[in-house]
Amino acid sequence: MNSCPRFVILLVASFSLAASAQDGAAILKSRIPECAVHIADGPWIPKELYADGVLRFTYLYEPPKKSPGEYDYRDETHNVYAAFWNRTRTKGELLQFVWLRRTPPLHLRIVNNGHIVTRQGKLDIDDALWGVWTHEHLMRRLAQLKTLPLQTVTLKEIPERGATCDSYAHANTDVPFQGASNPQ
Repeated sequence: MNSCPRFVILLVASFSLAASAQDGAAILKSRIPECAVHIADGPWIPKELYADGVLRFTYLYEPPKKSPGEYDYRDETHNVYAAFWNRTRTKGELLQFVWLRRTPPLHLRIVNNGHIVTRQGKLDIDDALWGVWTHEHLMRRLAQLKTLPLQTVTLKEIPERGATCDSYAHANTDVPFQGASNPQ
C-alpha cells in the first residue's frame, strides 16, 4: 500500500490547521481593540492608555481544554485574554472575553476586567470580579501576556463594525451566553 496519499492528507490537514490558527490570530488582533474601544457605552480601556493615539496590547487565546488544570475552566468556552498596556508595561487594563461566535459576524463578550498595577516591582490585578480563584486564574494569564510580543494599532486603524461586542451588563440578546461553569 502506498503511503504517499496518507502523507499528503496529513500535510494538507496540517496546513489547514495552521492557516486556521493564523486566521484566528488575525481576526483577534483586529477585533480585540475594536471591542475594547468602540463599545456602545464608552471604552473599556482608560483613555490615558491611548492618549497618544496608539493602543498597545497583548492577547492570549485559550480554546476549551480536554484536560484542564487547576486554574482552567472546565467547560466548552473559548477564552481570550487581552492586556492593554502603558508604554512601559507597568500598568494597564486586563479584559477577559468569551469568544461566542468565531465565524462572521464575530462575537466577543467581556466577562471580566481588572486594572493592571505594579506593586513592589511586581504586576498585580485590581478590581477583578469573582474572588480568589479568578484573581489567581487571571494572574497566571497576566504573566503570559507580559511576555508576549506587543501589538500596536492606531485608533484610526481600529474598525468600528466588524464584530459584535458586549458584556454581562449590556448583553446582545441575539447570542445566548454559555458561560464559564464553576471552575472547581
